[in-house]
Formats: sequence, C-alpha cells, structure tokens
Amino acid sequence: MTHLQPEQNSVRPVIIGVGQYVDDGSQAEPVDLLLRASKVALEDSGMPTLSKLVTDCIIINILSWRYRDPGSLLAHKLGLANWPRSYHTTAGGQSPITALAYASEQLAENPSLVFLIGGAESSASRAQFRRTALRPPWSQLDDTKTDAIRLGSELDMASQIELQLGLVLPINTYALVESRIAANLGRSNQQHTGHIAQLWSDFSKVAASNPHANMRMQVDPDEIAGVSVRNRMVSTPYTKLLCSNSEVDMAASFIVTTEERAHQIGITQEKIVYLHKVVTAVESNYLSERPNIERSIPISLCGQALEDSLGIAPSEYDLIDLYSCFPSAVEVSSAELGIDPTSKVPTITGGLTFAGGPWNNYVSHAVSSMVARLRSATSTFGLLSANGGILSKHALAAMSCQPPQNPFSTVNLDHLAASGVKSVEVRRSTSSAEVEAHTINYDRSGQATRAYIFTRSVDGARIIGTSADPRIMEQLLEIPSQGVRARIDETGNVLGIFAER
Repeated sequence: MTHLQPEQNSVRPVIIGVGQYVDDGSQAEPVDLLLRASKVALEDSGMPTLSKLVTDCIIINILSWRYRDPGSLLAHKLGLANWPRSYHTTAGGQSPITALAYASEQLAENPSLVFLIGGAESSASRAQFRRTALRPPWSQLDDTKTDAIRLGSELDMASQIELQLGLVLPINTYALVESRIAANLGRSNQQHTGHIAQLWSDFSKVAASNPHANMRMQVDPDEIAGVSVRNRMVSTPYTKLLCSNSEVDMAASFIVTTEERAHQIGITQEKIVYLHKVVTAVESNYLSERPNIERSIPISLCGQALEDSLGIAPSEYDLIDLYSCFPSAVEVSSAELGIDPTSKVPTITGGLTFAGGPWNNYVSHAVSSMVARLRSATSTFGLLSANGGILSKHALAAMSCQPPQNPFSTVNLDHLAASGVKSVEVRRSTSSAEVEAHTINYDRSGQATRAYIFTRSVDGARIIGTSADPRIMEQLLEIPSQGVRARIDETGNVLGIFAER
C-alpha cells in the first residue's frame, strides 16, 4: 500500500487514547461502566490527568438506562465539576463515527479542544433485573438538571405501511434482505444458510483472540446454522448466533484532539493515530421503497468518495471492520465496497454477535480496537464502517499512524444518495405478484409466529404481505428462491403461495 506523505500546517484530528471494558457480572449501571472504560482511555494516552483538559464530552446514545446528561454524571464520577460542553447522540449504529466527524469539524475551528467520546450499555444486567422484577439501584433522573446537547438526527426506521403491518424489528427487515441476497445468487435456503454460517464462524475466530470480546470462542459453522435449545431460530434464516448480541454489559471510550494540541500537552508520537477521512450518506428511502433491497447506493458512494480522496480502494486496507449486526449488513457492504469477505475477514473485533453488540455503541469498540492494532503496525491503514437503522445511515472512516497527505475533511453525500435512486411504489393490491423476499419470525419457545414477504407486481410496484397462518409459513419454508407467486389482500394478509406457471 502506498504511504501518504504529510502536508505541513494543516489541522489534523488525532485519536490519542482508547479504552474498553467488559463487565464480569457486577451489575454496574452504564455510566459506571463508561467510567471504567474512560479511565483506561486516559491511562492509555500516557496522561492520566488528561481528564482536566477535556473540553467536550460526547456520549453515544444509551438505551439500557435513561439519563438526562450522562456526560455530566461521568465528569462528576471523574472528580470534575463538569465539562464545558456535554452531548448525547441520537440513536443509530453510525453514531460513534458521526460523533468523531463532528469532533473533527469543531477541531478545525478550534484546534485546542479535547473530546472524550464513548458509550456503554448494561443490557445484560438490566435483563437480569427484569427477570427478577427488581428495579436496578442505579442513578435516578434529576429533574433539576438540564438535558445534554442533542447531537444527530433521529432515526426513522419504518414507513407507515411497514408500521401498519408490524414490519418494524431489524431482525425481520435484515432477514428479508438476506432472503433477497440468496435469491439473487440462486442459492437454496440450506446453501445460503451454510454460506453465512461459515462467514460468522470466521468472525467468531477473530473474537476468540480479542481480549475485549464478550464471547471469546470460535464457533463451528454447523453449530451456528443448527437450531438447538441454546441457538433458537429467530427469523429465517437467522438463528440466535447469526444475530447481534445486545444483551451485554460493556463500554468503550476514546479521546480526540488535534496533532498540535496533542504535542502541546505532552502526548508521545507513538500514541497518535491520524483520522484521514470520514464520509457519510443517508439512504433516503424506507426499506420497502428501495428498488433493490440487497443494494446500498449510499455505501457505494461513500466507498468511491473515500477512494477518490485517499487513493486507496476499500479492499486494499490492511485492517477492515464492517458493521455486522446481521450477515446481510456485511454482505451488502462488502459487495458495494468491492471487498471479498471470504478472502479477508472484514472484522477486527469479531463483530456484534461475538465481540458484542451494545446497541448504538459497537463502533466505539471498533475504533478502540483499530487504534490499538494500528499502533502495533504503524505502516498500516484501517477502514471502519458504521450503519444505523435498516441499512439507512452510513459512515466510513479511514485512519492510520501515517500522517495524512491532505487536510482532514468530512464529506456528506446525502444529496447524491437522494438524487441517485428513485423510490419504488408500495401499494396494496389483490392481484398475485412474484415473491421477492420472505422471512418467518419465531418466538422464544421455537414456534413460528408470523411470516413477512415482499412481492413485486408486473409494473414493478412492491406489495408487502404478512401471515400468521401455519400453512402459509410452512409453504414459505419449502419454496425455491425464485419462481413463486403470492396473493395478498388489501389488508396485507397473505392468502396463498403458489408456483409460477
């Protein structure tokens, strides 16, 4: 890989400290886990007193407990009066990278700023408290306090018709994307499940050697694909081991400033990792409105913009971590970025199933792991991807210990993403239409509960159907990936499945 030569006198955002913490069952609340990770990040910088120089704190949206201003609470736990500015992001897996981009933009205006960015979830502990009907003895909301500054736009994950038909949960929508990928490749359900189980087994191998992974063990593809008491079917073709594991207690934190400020406060060069570029784009359509649900034009645009700027194709990065809530997210990103996940496993952590999927904060762990890996091999370049919603909000970040050739900038491609794709009409219809994708949801007892299907009419419109009829669900389990039609009534209820003639 060609090394980039530095340009003098440009503001360069750098990461100078990283920290991760995986809890061992203490049932600590999220901010306490974040405190532990932040202390690790401060120590990692080589300046434990760095907390006194932090000017801005960005906390990634926390779901397992409600806080008005988690950043201010963290400051108090660190023995500080408060940060000058405290932020709390909106929800979305893209948030750690977009927070990093925001910090970098502010640093371009004021190079003396120091940002602490991080998040935490205590979802496993919260689930334990729920099972025992006990309320966690954690921090209570203080009505005398003001809320943190909100950073980012809110996620809008489902259209009106999707909401009406109950197609809301990511486990079902990403499974529909998976079904479409299999159909495009001409694979049977069994063939495709074997393929994604192998991919996830490769991810588990990486997690096995990650000291910060929640599940440090390599899992055989047959175990991942097989349905068992410990690995129930969730939504075809996804078993539990093919889904993000959000029931974790873990935290990650990283510290960002400029190269100039880092040197001023005594950070050594060996701690510095340069941020080269951040590119973001938002998908303008809901899933059911996208012409090809297995494609993502925003990801493709982000990858091309990154390559045009840095001269490095996504597949050429030494270290890659693609967002991995479900296999379809990795497959879509890999295809759009030109990465072959069978030749280079696109994770440095083990992914959201095995390393852990702490809701919106997974990428903070990926950032921390990437920085550590880059420091140990200073000539390498790293690529991180992030995804929020249903393949909706995308962000790519490139970083290296090598100084960048050009001044840092963030690139937002929302306008191109919106102009490049037309929406598909989604309507209700009583005519038969070709089945495009399907999935069947299961409850915790292993019973199939509801099927969701996407169909396309002769004129290209999409018709969404759903059914709780055991007969319909059994038919869907047996149908080939192509050549099947469905009849759906005007309420969205699937009336029948039959082969094309």
